[in-house]
Amino acid sequence: MKEFVVLLCAVLVQPALAQVTITSPADGSTHFLNTTVEVRASCQNSSRVQHVDLYVDGVYSGRNTSEPYRWSWDTGSTAALHTLRAVAQYQGGVAVEDLITVQVAGVAPTPPPAPPTAVTFVGVDTDVTDFQNVVDYGNAGYWFPQFNASGPRSGRPTEENERNGLPPWAGPMTHMLIHEVWKFPQRTFSQDGPTKSAGGNPSWNSFTLPNGDFGLSGIVFDPHAADNTSQTVNRINLGPGTPPSFYLRIVVDNTDLRHNPINRIRARGVHNGVSIEPPTYPTPGLAAFNGIADVYTFRYDGFVPGDLIKIQFNGMPGSTNNGGSGGASFAGLLFDVPATLQPQPQGSGGASSTAAPSSASAAAPSSAASTAPGATPSAGALPPGRRSGGGCAISPRPEALAPPLPVLLLLLLAGGLLPAMVRRSD
Repeated sequence: MKEFVVLLCAVLVQPALAQVTITSPADGSTHFLNTTVEVRASCQNSSRVQHVDLYVDGVYSGRNTSEPYRWSWDTGSTAALHTLRAVAQYQGGVAVEDLITVQVAGVAPTPPPAPPTAVTFVGVDTDVTDFQNVVDYGNAGYWFPQFNASGPRSGRPTEENERNGLPPWAGPMTHMLIHEVWKFPQRTFSQDGPTKSAGGNPSWNSFTLPNGDFGLSGIVFDPHAADNTSQTVNRINLGPGTPPSFYLRIVVDNTDLRHNPINRIRARGVHNGVSIEPPTYPTPGLAAFNGIADVYTFRYDGFVPGDLIKIQFNGMPGSTNNGGSGGASFAGLLFDVPATLQPQPQGSGGASSTAAPSSASAAAPSSAASTAPGATPSAGALPPGRRSGGGCAISPRPEALAPPLPVLLLLLLAGGLLPAMVRRSD
């Protein structure tokens, strides 16, 4: 007869312990004089916490009766060590505490002064249709009208087929029809002409947008700018989050030489109700246009929420209807925030471009003296991290690693068993 022994194991689960922890600031951290520090605490089994009190150097500083447990502590004007103590009172009369020590010393650095308010013409990139790979533009936002329209169209509303990637601090645009007079003060585009959109023309440039979308380009067309200065972009409102400096890039010359702003491309602004004008601005002339898109870059400094962006054009004389060549147009707007200053590539066809900063931080080498960030390397140029080796691109590789221990054991086992197996099979 076999006997079986059955072992019964009892598992006792210990109730969650009462515990409070100061999670911020860190124990031993240092903080500036005359600043406000947020003190945070967390409690284990918080559903049973009645309240948490904070003491600074033994002096009661405040109570929280529910999560989150947070207090604001003024560091004061005297350099010293301070103790912060959080005391949590649990149901059933259980009280626990946590204590840290922090140092108060030094004066907080003065924030850099805001840049003076200005609009500055920076430069032009010629013959650019790829805004994602050839130039790294539009990282902060963009707007393109009548993008990839299904067929030729003109005289259309400005929002039709738009690609709206505007940054949250610029816009939204206010589009209006001619009869919507109640929108007139806030209109984005001038209604003097009125301003309309056109696109879907197969002879116009195709664009690659900053997000990778590819398609036929369109325009915003201002017939009132035929040999005449017109504020084609009447206002783009700047809102919360406006950076202290940013670049506005204006895309033109994407059509079959129609509606080119040959006399004036001037980005402007309004700051606190005062008009801000660039000291210089391009007056490109007819020879500057060849039907392949160019990008004119302006830098805005010191603008704040509530300010405005405006753009003036003065274009080709002659017919002002959409079938003619008169008037002025632009093909899109790109926004970037400064990071590093990069020289720009030479335009194809021998037209050179002036330096226009990018928000990207690196540029690949090219056949030009220098390139914009994201420019395609020339033949023979290698990406960063590669070196030339007899005409081949060779990637650096890590040193060979020794086989792991299990593999070594298998190899040794095979080395001992295989000869024996061979001998047995003879």
